[in-house]
This record gives sequence, C-alpha cells and structure tokens, in this order.
Amino acid sequence: MEINPKLNILLKPLAQHTIRVDLQWTPTDAYAAIRRVNYHPEDTCSIWGGTGNQTGGNLSYEVIDKVGGSYVFELSGGYSPCYPPTVIYFNYSIYYDNDSISGGSFTAPSYCEIIPSYVGLTSPLITDYDFEISSEDMCIGNRELMYFELGLGCTNVEIDTSTENINLQIIAGGEYASFYRNGELQGDYVSIPFSDRKSIELKQDEFNLGDETFVVVQSNLGGLIKQDSVKIYSKRDYELIVYYDDIPINIDQINYMGVYLDCLGGYIYELPADIKLNAEIIIGKDLGYLEDFDNGRTGSILNDIPILPTEGNLIGFVGNGTKITEMDTAIVRFKTSNPLLDSIDVPIVFTPGRIVVIIQPNTLSSGDTATVTIKERLDDGSIVEFPSDQTFELAVLDGCINGNFMVGDSINVYFEDALQPIKFVTSDTLDSEVDSVLIRVGTNLDEGGGGGISRPVRNIKGEEEKQITVDKINQETLHTGFAKMFAERKAEAEIKKKENNEPPIEVPIIEACYNGNYLYETDYWQGNIVVGDECDTWSCLSGFNDFNGLINIQEVEQDYNDINYCLFSSEHQYPPAAGIFKPLFDEVIYNSISEKIKDQLLVNFNLEVCYMNYNYNGYWRYRISENSIFLRAILDVCEDNILNSGTEFIIHNKSELSIIPNEEICLALENFEDQRKYGYGGKYYLIAPVWAHEKVHKQNFEKIINEVLKLKTTYFGNKYSYKDLLVSVFKLECYENSNSESKAKFQIRKYLVNILDLFVDDLYERYNKAIEDDDNERNTQSHPDVQWKITEYKIELQKKSLKQFWKDCPYREKDI
Repeated sequence: MEINPKLNILLKPLAQHTIRVDLQWTPTDAYAAIRRVNYHPEDTCSIWGGTGNQTGGNLSYEVIDKVGGSYVFELSGGYSPCYPPTVIYFNYSIYYDNDSISGGSFTAPSYCEIIPSYVGLTSPLITDYDFEISSEDMCIGNRELMYFELGLGCTNVEIDTSTENINLQIIAGGEYASFYRNGELQGDYVSIPFSDRKSIELKQDEFNLGDETFVVVQSNLGGLIKQDSVKIYSKRDYELIVYYDDIPINIDQINYMGVYLDCLGGYIYELPADIKLNAEIIIGKDLGYLEDFDNGRTGSILNDIPILPTEGNLIGFVGNGTKITEMDTAIVRFKTSNPLLDSIDVPIVFTPGRIVVIIQPNTLSSGDTATVTIKERLDDGSIVEFPSDQTFELAVLDGCINGNFMVGDSINVYFEDALQPIKFVTSDTLDSEVDSVLIRVGTNLDEGGGGGISRPVRNIKGEEEKQITVDKINQETLHTGFAKMFAERKAEAEIKKKENNEPPIEVPIIEACYNGNYLYETDYWQGNIVVGDECDTWSCLSGFNDFNGLINIQEVEQDYNDINYCLFSSEHQYPPAAGIFKPLFDEVIYNSISEKIKDQLLVNFNLEVCYMNYNYNGYWRYRISENSIFLRAILDVCEDNILNSGTEFIIHNKSELSIIPNEEICLALENFEDQRKYGYGGKYYLIAPVWAHEKVHKQNFEKIINEVLKLKTTYFGNKYSYKDLLVSVFKLECYENSNSESKAKFQIRKYLVNILDLFVDDLYERYNKAIEDDDNERNTQSHPDVQWKITEYKIELQKKSLKQFWKDCPYREKDI
C-alpha cells in the first residue's frame, strides 16, 4: 500500500503550517501555562517556547514556520499565592492548520502548583528520507537496487509521495553505469513515481579503464537532495581464468577447460550482451578441435560464445587421434570480444600413445583398490589386448604417500617386469594436500615383453582361446580374493609395528616415489590417478547457483513454541503490549519464557552442495534451497490485552465499522484519533494501525540486518564482510571429513552456523541499541504507514455514515 498523507496539508509550503494548542480550565482564577518542552534534546530544528502563567480560563499557544517532526507540550497550572486544596478541570485541543487533530481533558488537585500533563503531536508531514544504493561496490554487468525510506527531519520541504516523482541522476561516473527500469536502458537520468521506485536499478555497463573510481548517484525527492556512491573497479581488476588439466594427455583424450571472467575474486552475475567469449587453437590445429559443451559447437575457432558469468563456460580440446612420435603441444587462446580485456593462452600437452591404460574406478577413496588394465592401440585406431605374458615396467612418480602399485602380493612404487593383472591401492589415510598420483607404464612394443610375442590377442582359435578363458577365470578369482589378502597383509604390518612399539599403520604404503632410470624411454604411458575421496561423484551440474547471502525474516505468531508472548506481556509490562514484533534472540535475563525462546532465532535451512573440480583444485559449492537464511520473529497483535485495557470493540476491517451506532460516531472518530499517539485508545479500537506499527518495526529490523551484513569482521586474521563470509570465503576441499555429500553438508553447515553466531551477536547489539532509543516507539507510531491507516478508517467511517452525524465532530477528517 502506498502512503498518501492528508493532501490539504501537503498542498502548502512548509513555512505556512501552524500548530495551535488551546487550553481551557476552571476555576478561572487559577493560572495555567502551555510550554513547548525540550523532550527531544537532539531535535535541534524544533522551535521552543510557550506562554507564561495566565489566569482567565482560556489560553492559546501557536507554533508556526518549521512544523515537521514531533512536538510535546507541557500543560501546567496552579494558584499563587497557594490556595486551599482545589481540583482544577482542564480541557485542551490541538490543531494543525486549524484542523482539529486531537484533544482531551484531565483534572488535577492543586494547593500551589499541579503536576504537569504532557500532550504530543507528530506532524503528518513527510519531511525527510534516506537514500542508499544496495551495495558498496559493483562489477561489470551487475545491477544494484536503490532504497528509499521516508521519515521526519529538520528540512524545509514536504514530500508528497502521491504526486511527486523521484528524480535520479548520475552526477559522476556516468560513463561506466546507467539506470535501467524493468530491464530497459534509461541513461544517466530518470524520473519515476515513488510507487515505482523498485523498478529502477543501477547497472555497470562499461569498463573503467583508469584507476578505481566511484559512480555517484543524486536523488531528488520533493526538492530534497541526497547522494550515495558505489565503487567501480578498474579494468585491471578483471581477468579471464581458465581451470584445466595441466598433465599430458593421449592423442584421443579430451582436456576440459573451465573459463571464468573474474572481478577481484568477486561474482559477475550478468555481462553486457555484446561481450562474448572467443576461443581459438593458435598452435596445434592438427592435434584436435575445440568443443563448446554448453552450446554444442565444434571447430578450431569458436567465436561469439555467450559467456556464463556465474557457472563458467566448459570448453574441451578434443584430441583427434593423430599419431605423434614425441610430446607435442597445442595452445588455445581465450579472449573476449571486448579488446580491453587481456587474453589468456592455455597449453594442451599430448603424449604419443600406443599404450592405453584403463583405471577402474578412475577416482579412488582412502583404502580403495583400482584395476589397472593395459592395452595397445594399433595404427588403424583399434584397441586390443596384450598377450598374457607381456611384461610391463610400472613406476609411481608423484603422490606415492597416497598409493602404490600392487602386483601379486607385492606393493611397491616400481616394478620392472610386472604381469597383468595389476592393481593400484590407496592408503587408508590420505594426505589431503595430494589429490592425484602420477604413474608411468612402459613396455617393449617391438619385442616380446617377457619372452612372449608382442602382438595383440585377436583371431584366437582352439587351445589359445581356451588358455585365455583360463587366464580370465584366474583374474576374476584373484580379484575376488584380493580384499581378504589385502586385509591379511595390513594386519601383518600392524602386528610388526606393535612388536617394535611403533604406532600401527593402516596401509603398508611406500611413501618415497621412484626417481631412477627407465627400461622403455619411448613406449610408455603417463597419467594421473585421482584420489579425491570420490567427491567427483557429486560434481556440479550447469545451473547450480551459489548462495547469495540473503537473510530474511520468518514471521510467527505470538503463541509459537507455546511462548504466549501476549500473556507474558500482560504479566510483566505496563501497559501490556497491543502488538508485538520480537526477533527471537536468546533472552539475556532468565524469565518464564527463556527456555521456549532459546535457540529459536535461526530457522533451520536446507543445504544443497555439489563438487566443482578443475585441474584437481576442487571445492564444494553450496546453496540454500529457499535462496535465503531466515531469522524467526514474532509479529502479532494482542487483542486480549487491548480489551483488558478498557476497549470494548476492536475493529478488524472496514466492514466492522457498521457496528458503531450513529450517536457514537463522534466518539469513535475521537478514539481513532487518540490512536495516533503511541499507547492510546478508547472504546472503539482499530487493529489495522497496530499491524502497521509492528510491520514498521519489521522493516527497521530488516534494514539493520542488511547493515550488519555489510559490517566487516576479522576472520583468521583477515577482514571480511559478513555477507562475503556467508557467500564466498569458505572453500571446503575434498578431505577425509568431507569426502561425501553428507560430510560436506555437515562441514559447511557447521561453518555457516559459526558465522551466523558471530553475525547474530553484532545484530543483537545493533538491534538493542535501536530499540533502547526513547523515541523508538513514538517514531514508529508516527510512521506514515501507521498514521495513514487511522486516516483511512476515519474517512471510511464518514463515508458509511450520514454527514449529519459527524459534520460537527471535532475529530473528523475534512469534508468528503
């Protein structure tokens, strides 16, 4: 609902408005005075003053000129000289521009001087606003919202949100950013209705070629000018990053490359439509071709690839199987269609490959075993088996601490003449710093490997086929019995360690890699075995969007978790609460509801994770299923407390205004007007302003949440904002305690909860500071959302009733 304050007020220049307080009393020989009191010492724009002590039973005081904000008047009186104890009867009325706003009566016994009474008025004018850009910095293509919050301030302007536009202008840095309205380009200036303010975004659409600078936005609402700025990074802060496998591959393999555009390590959510990715093989076109796995295109040159700024582009160099006799290198150049961004060259190294090595499974966990099958690639490209007596030279060149070859019952980093079947075994405890093991397999392709003939096993007949069948059975038997044998060897090794008073080891792995000479310098295969604890099983798919750091509020009723806060308020507060907005922070001081509130602030969130592995530098990505973390807060009204405070009828909606009899319409209008002041009411009570009041509290809390998200705190010696800590700082790699989806979820949740605990501490401190302000409730009640609800119901009551019943009421709205 858009707020529309009284138009009869908003049509006047601010200097012409008046506030008048009229006071009548009896006996008239008593004196009385009206004073504008310094109730808000920080309100330096208010005008102080008042009348002196006067007799006669009638007194008036008028405030003119700057009459935005809140006013409190002290009504006092007495006798001089002192008089025998006498009761003085007072009636007062407050007028805004000669319109009756509120009034009342009170009595006070007097001997010399009565105890003063205080009456207040919050101006219905909107005289100020806050303007803020949603982020402190931005990258190319990112969009930022602009926030406006209406309020009261020491200004000389009135703001009518129903008739006046917001005028936004980029006064510095316009060459880098523009306004967009509902996604459409608007340029450096835009004028929009206040109700349409959420349709405007600021977007960086050009690179900054110089040093880091700022885009400054000026806002003009009702003639009141505000400014905010956002940091724009230099073009030097952008770079293309390519994740790829930097080990040699065979001529028929694929090297996958993940391409990202990075902005100081930050996220880029959207790029200008004219910025595309170009990929070209500048050396080695004869070795293969490029494939764009996101769009299905292939070729040695791929231009105008739509950039995927959040998930990155997946480009592959596909080896075409061309026979090579020595190591060869292709170079792929990545660049964008924007010449201001530097290109990057990626080398793809190929090794000649008559030897084909198949590792199954291709990713190993701790304590796992892989079968290493070695075959030969013929000139025609077909792959055939070696003879059963072909011998192979096996070597582990790097990462030995995590795994060795196993031939028969021997485990080692080097075998000179191994026969198939060949196994590769990993340690039961993996070194988390080593995520792959580099192995080398060589053999004699020209002569028999171990006395046999170096030829493929094909077109086999008779006895040879029978022998191959026996060999296959023997291999399967060995595979079945391997687990038992390996367990026995492990137990033997542990017994030996215990006998020597050494701590037991889990796997008899040789940690020193082979660094000697090789029998076969040309006929060999070299590659990695991934020991990633099977995290790749949960690899990220396209479209997985990381958590964006949003924190919102989940509203619950006052009896949530059997808290019954309305009853608690009636027993412990005076006056009892008519409405409640209470974030469920743990209670600092023990009370009857402490245990029910404890640990209820943070709503449990559903975590989704996937593993991203580029060039063996993998980590777990995460997102929240609801796209937000929620903090739980009570937002409710307490009708029993209202009724127990003297109210007879609660008006829930406009149709219930019909319960008010004609003869009490003036009384109801007066009761409604009394609700403009915090904590006041009467026989007829509107519930809508109470809901509005609590929702303003919620809006204020949301603003504090966003402020604290931007707050920087020290984490392991570095300064980060809470939002960055929730979104991008934590990169969980694939360790023993995170080598599955469930383990990763546990570790990430533990981290997020830890950060949220720190966040909540700072949030609690700032929130308490805000609500401890003496003017917090009064300012909330004076918010236009609340005040307009009262005006809206008064107008509706007058519409539903004959004019004769309200035309003389002092608390009516203007004739309608």
